[in-house]
Amino acid sequence: MKNKLILYPAFAVSAAVIYVLGLFFKNSVADYAVFLLGILILLAVKMIPRGEFKFFLVFAWLATATLAFPLKTISPAALLICCLWYLSLYVFSIPFGDAELKLNDREQELMNKKKNLEEIKRESVSTAEKEDDNIESEIKGITSLYTAAKDLSFAIKFDDMAVIIKEILKKVLKYNFKIEPDSVNVLLAFKKRDSFYIAASMGYDDEFIKEKEQELIKSVINDKTQLEISYSSSGNDNMDFHKSVLKVPFVVEKRLLGIMIISAPVENLFNAKQVENMKILANQIAISLEKVNLYEEIQQISVTDSLTGLFVHRYFQEKLEDEIKRAGRYDNHLSLVMCDIDFFKKINDTYGHLAGDFILKQLAVMLKNHTTPAETVARYGGEEFVIIMPDTDKEAAHAKAVKIRKDLEKTKLNFNGTLISITVSMGVSTYPGDAVSRRNLVEQADKALYASKNNGRNRVTKA
Repeated sequence: MKNKLILYPAFAVSAAVIYVLGLFFKNSVADYAVFLLGILILLAVKMIPRGEFKFFLVFAWLATATLAFPLKTISPAALLICCLWYLSLYVFSIPFGDAELKLNDREQELMNKKKNLEEIKRESVSTAEKEDDNIESEIKGITSLYTAAKDLSFAIKFDDMAVIIKEILKKVLKYNFKIEPDSVNVLLAFKKRDSFYIAASMGYDDEFIKEKEQELIKSVINDKTQLEISYSSSGNDNMDFHKSVLKVPFVVEKRLLGIMIISAPVENLFNAKQVENMKILANQIAISLEKVNLYEEIQQISVTDSLTGLFVHRYFQEKLEDEIKRAGRYDNHLSLVMCDIDFFKKINDTYGHLAGDFILKQLAVMLKNHTTPAETVARYGGEEFVIIMPDTDKEAAHAKAVKIRKDLEKTKLNFNGTLISITVSMGVSTYPGDAVSRRNLVEQADKALYASKNNGRNRVTKA
């Protein structure tokens, strides 16, 4: 813009110089010099748009006429030739001006394309960098899931599994999903043997879990959760699971081993990528749960009598030792009941050993039905059984043993159409009144048992 404006005073100065030359030299010098003004006009072709170029030519002619013609420093012929020269330059400048405009337009078009390409390049690079970051983040997320799941390999019990899963879930929610663990509720249910139970929870009151455990389990365990992870934003089975619910089943070979419910009061909290990552974690947990189940089965087999399903003698001794230590630590009572089937050899001789096995199985079932989950029933050996009664004094244990004896006396056992009646003799000893060691407590109960046998059988004797 500035260069274009300079042309006007530049031409005027040039015309004034020609005028001065005409004063000191002959007219012919000025006549020839006026043609030099064409240089400025050529510059004008380059620097001034075509629409304005004709006005510049008029300005150039007026400047020449104003300075030269009135003072007769330039001949009229030279001035006329000058005007013709200006006009010729204008005519010949038209195609060059058009070409210049086309070149300028083409140059501008190329510049615009270059800018567009650079912008596309910048966007492509930015997109590629973002994709790389996302892929790297996904890889880190998946790696962290597998790394976190390695901790599960150290668990061999359901309680250990529950603790480890809670810790892993907290890390996954916070670092992988960017969700604060305190902002969600979690229910973790495991299948142990043939039934489900709530192994752990987050965000729920313990008393509520105890009171509503079976109701919660019935609500979350259904056919829809056996083979897939489902997502809901409108609650679940009339339970208070807020607005976002992620149901994570632990499945191995179409067998449901457990389920985890993650819920929150925020809508659409979980996206598709998070669900996919949770599937990876669920697979790892399911495999670990299968391992724990197998371990529990092996443990159960190793401590369970194959005939009666009760605990074996070795387990009984270990359990009694632990219960005596616990009773001593909390200053509680502990009672031990030993029982023996009266005339069991006669039953075997009369009805056969299959009948004897049947009697042992039925007695085991009846003893289990008469005891609580906190109490331990074991087969001591042969036709002898023992019951460990924690937090039970001698009188309470004696009363319970009497009730068991009376119920057995009234029962008729049907073996292949033959009704068989049995009675038992029982002995009761109590920690710490009768003994303070495992061995002595068993010895005292055994002595009381033989006292029952020596005094006519079918009775309960206290040590």
